[in-house]
Amino acid sequence: MKEKVSYRKDAREKIYDKEDWERLREMRMHAQKIMEKLPIESYVHGSLARGDVKKTSDIDIILLEVVPSYKIEYSLSSVWLGFQSREIVVACPNSVPKAHIHIDDRVTITLPLLKMKETEEDFYRFSGLVGINDMMKGEKIGERVAGVNKKLELITPTENGHIEEGIIGMEPEVSRRLNVGIEIVKERVRVLTRRDKIGRTGVYIKSKVPDEETFEEHLESLSDSEPALKRQMRYR
Repeated sequence: MKEKVSYRKDAREKIYDKEDWERLREMRMHAQKIMEKLPIESYVHGSLARGDVKKTSDIDIILLEVVPSYKIEYSLSSVWLGFQSREIVVACPNSVPKAHIHIDDRVTITLPLLKMKETEEDFYRFSGLVGINDMMKGEKIGERVAGVNKKLELITPTENGHIEEGIIGMEPEVSRRLNVGIEIVKERVRVLTRRDKIGRTGVYIKSKVPDEETFEEHLESLSDSEPALKRQMRYR
């Protein structure tokens, strides 16, 4: 079910119960086991970084540096003989092309196929971003960070749960508190409020990668018919 954008102005605190904490701990431990296999530093983003996970929450893992995709797939091959699906997604003509490795219905690893701009990295910081070294402290939950959910609520972790407050109208304050550019805050408000009114729109490119191709090979073939993508590959 689609979550509606929140226009609330007041802040309210949510207290986590034992089930909430245990769900967060189990999901982070599962993510950590996957991330430990990867050859470069990786992060979780979204609710798993903030701590406000639900039964339906996914595990989204992101790499911020460009690395040959075969190294990522090879590092995971000792655990998974195959993946549910592999695809390239380009949100709009000027967006960085990303490789999505769907391990199963709930776990996705994303890596950029070209160098990301600062605003593109801010997209992940906006939602909350925690690295592998900060996720767990032994068997205990590690760092939880502030970030914004898809309802456009700023989630700020507290000792017993979190405080949530709508961000519409307080974009400069959110930019400062999350240490991200104001551009990404305004963009996410624009995109998510529009989606709330007219529904989700399509992306520029979403293409399944054949088993016999690497992500880079498939990106090259896609660029043959997409001038905007070819320009990105030349100048990024």
